[in-house]
Parts: sequence; C-alpha cells; structure tokens
Amino acid sequence: MAVSKIHALYNTLGKAISYITNPDKTDGGCLVSSFGCSIETAAIEMMLTASQGRNIGNRIGYHMLQSFSPEDNITPEKAHELGKEFADKMLKGKFEYVIATHIDKDHIHNHIIFNATSFYDLNKYHHDNKDTQRMHEINDKICSENDLSVVEKKSVDKKLADKSREKKKYRKGEDISLRAKLKTAIEEAISRSGTFEEFLQIMKLEGFDHAYRGKMLRFQVPSLGNSKGYSMIRLNGKNMYTEEQIRKKIQNQQQSKVNENSENEQQQLQQTTIKSKEKEQLPKTKINQKTSSQYDKPNKKRMNLIVDISKNIKAQESRAYNQALVRSNIDTLVKTMNFLTENNIQNPDDFKNYYAAKSAEYEFIREDIKQLENKQIALSEKIKFTQDYKKYHNLYYAAKRAGSRTKFYMEHESEIVAFEAARLYFTRIGENPDKINLTDLFADYRLIKEDKFVTGLSLKEAGKEINNLDIISKNVEDALGIELVEREKQNQIKENTKKKVNRDVAR
Repeated sequence: MAVSKIHALYNTLGKAISYITNPDKTDGGCLVSSFGCSIETAAIEMMLTASQGRNIGNRIGYHMLQSFSPEDNITPEKAHELGKEFADKMLKGKFEYVIATHIDKDHIHNHIIFNATSFYDLNKYHHDNKDTQRMHEINDKICSENDLSVVEKKSVDKKLADKSREKKKYRKGEDISLRAKLKTAIEEAISRSGTFEEFLQIMKLEGFDHAYRGKMLRFQVPSLGNSKGYSMIRLNGKNMYTEEQIRKKIQNQQQSKVNENSENEQQQLQQTTIKSKEKEQLPKTKINQKTSSQYDKPNKKRMNLIVDISKNIKAQESRAYNQALVRSNIDTLVKTMNFLTENNIQNPDDFKNYYAAKSAEYEFIREDIKQLENKQIALSEKIKFTQDYKKYHNLYYAAKRAGSRTKFYMEHESEIVAFEAARLYFTRIGENPDKINLTDLFADYRLIKEDKFVTGLSLKEAGKEINNLDIISKNVEDALGIELVEREKQNQIKENTKKKVNRDVAR
C-alpha cells in the first residue's frame, strides 16, 4: 500500500537533505531532483528565503515520505516521477523542495524535504489535520490513477494525539531539559516507525545521531540555547531505552494497530446487528421518528436513482411518503426517457457510444487541467529564479570583484549562492535572464491561473454529466431490466479513453 507521512524539521536542514540525497540510496544520485533551488545548495537557498519571510515559529522545513508497496509494479524512475507529481500538487509551486527516491530497501520510497517558508509569498507553511487528510487524498488519487495499491483510511490513534500534546508542551517551554527533549524525540520517532532501522533514520533526520557504548544505545543531542555544542545522552531508570526495548515497542505498536483494526471491524458489525434488532422491536411511531432523517427528499435539480419502495422502511409505514416516492420514481423515469429521446439514444450501442464520447470529453478537459497546473508550477519556478537573478546580480559581481576572502563576500555568501543557482537554472533551460521581463511573467501566470479556473468549471460540469449517465444507466436497468452498459465495460470505456488521451498528448 502507498503510504504518505509528514513531519516538521526544527534543525539540521542541511543534514536532512544530505541524508536523503545519499548516492548509495538513490542510484548514484540519478533519482534526485529539486524545485526552486539547486540540489547542491538547497539548504543555503532555503535559509535565505526563510530569512526574508515572516519568522513565525521555529519550523525550518518539512519532511514528507511517500512509500510504495513491494507488491506494486513500479520502477524507480516512475516512483520518482510520481513523487514529483505528489510534491507539486501538495506545494502548488510555492515552496522550494528536494526529492530523492530511495531504492536501498525492499520497498521504493520518496523523501521530500521542503522549505517551511514560501518563496511565493514568504508565508510559513501551516500543517494541520485537514492538510494531512488532503495529503492522503492526493497520494491516493495519484496511486489510483497509476494502478497502485491505496492504503485504507484509519482513525486517529489516541496515543499519537497524547504524544502530540506532549510535544506542544515541550515547544512552549514547559519541559526543556536535554533528557526530556531526547525522550520526546524518541517517543515520536517510535510512533512513526515500522522497523528499528526506520526509527534510527527518523532520529538522524531530526538531528539525533546514535552511537553505542558496549550494548548501550546513546544519542547525540544538540544543546539548548545558542550553543552549538552536543551532548551524548542515554536514558535510564524507569524509561530506559535499550535497542531491545525500542524494537519491542515498535513491534507492539504494529501489532496493536492490527488488533485495533480487527476490533473496530467486529464492533461495527456488532453495532449494525444490534441496531437492526432494535429497529425491528420499535413501535411504528418510533420507527418513523428514528428514520425520518435517513431518507432525503428527491432533488429536482439533478437526476435521481429509482427508489425500491418495497425495501424502504419509511415507505412501508407512511402512506404519504410511499406516494411521494411513487411520484418521484415516475418523474425520474420521465426525465430518463426524455434524455434518451432528446439525444436519439435508441439502443444500448447508442448509449455506449454516447457514454464513450462524454468520457473522452471529460478526460480531455482533465488533461488540460493537468497541463495548465504543470505550466503554472514551471512558471512559478521561473519567476523565482528570475527574481533571484535580477535582485542579486549587482551584489554578485561586486562580491566577485572584492574577492572571496573579504568580509563583504562572506557576509553575502547566501545571496551569491542564490544568484549562481539562478544562473545555472537559465543555462539548463537555455534562456537569457537579462532579456526576461518579470512583468510579462506575472501577466502569463495570471492568465494561466484564470484559464485553469474556467477549465475547472468545465471539468466540474463534465463530471456531473458522467454521473448522470451512470444514474440513467442504473435506472433503465432497474426499471426495464436492460443493461445499457455493463459495469466492467463502463470501467473499460473510461480506461481506454484515458489511455487514448495520454497517447494523443504524447504525440
């Protein structure tokens, strides 16, 4: 199953980027890309952006993880491509990031380190539960579109919520000892780990390198305050963290999740059975009161499904509601027949062709949206590098004339790096930045944004049409026993249409 995770980085941005871009894990560095920055100088460029932004909170970056199941048929190159798509949809071309695809484990996975400060508007990235849900939805959609497995939705773990509260207390300064800092980091890393090796990786990404003294596991903890020193600490006493105990905690955590899912399924089944029995034993008045909100009134603005009155509890108990459903079903059949007549659909083949045409229209609009999004993201990156080039152009050459050993040069090293990264970008795309007009770029960006909005409305309408066709097909099948389009063929039409669109775009 494809899994996505995210957590904030509070220190060692450079170390985190160095770790994920390790050549031994990324096919010699071939599976590493960046957006809005150079891979080699990403940390410096990100910190320069952050220095210009609003300094809200101590988050310097975020680390996203996208891992694929070993059972998925996916190549490292495809995984890297999907990782970039995932990052672009999440960050919308507003944050610098580095992505690295690791192939050193039995499952391919992407690491994405991105700046907590946006170069687009210099605002800080805010991540909450809604954003986590959006991240999972984006990842699931990408995986579904590429025939990869999708993880099932899970409820929030109460223990993780408790640990989150402890973490907030620590950040507010309620517990700022080095030992407490290490304990918080260890507990959080355990909660996000599936194996001991993954636990060590997460600790390292957060700046806690490990070492052994004999069999005793110790961690290097950055000192508090402005000091750049480090302390090697091991936890002992009641909360002693040996390798064996950490492995056991991770194993117990994984097992408890499996057991919890199983218990939840059993509880849902029991609750459904109990509710059904209670409903049978309730008097008629109670049934009407209990179930009145469960049946929506027919919506006159859209095509409705035909209701099976014989299986509707409220219709059996209320004559008025029964008659209302009969009228609704008649109205739905009239709408269905009118639609078929107006579009000259006389047999299943006509409907199948009409359905295929509408599906093709939907896919073409969807592809237009995708291309506009890609143009918008690419233009956003171009604007960022153009701004850096023009902003630091004079400073760069002044520093070069002064010499690399001068105080002036060292004070502006970050700006110099940003200028060099911009110059490399324009060399790569083969354009002369001196001839680019920023005003024109911003105007193009606004036009793409407006075009995407209008195309999005068209996509929404096309989606409604497809939904209505699915309803019409079901209504005809239920009322007349005629299957206009078999479910498997219906899905096949959509899939063939999607492949055809991709071939046409590739040409």
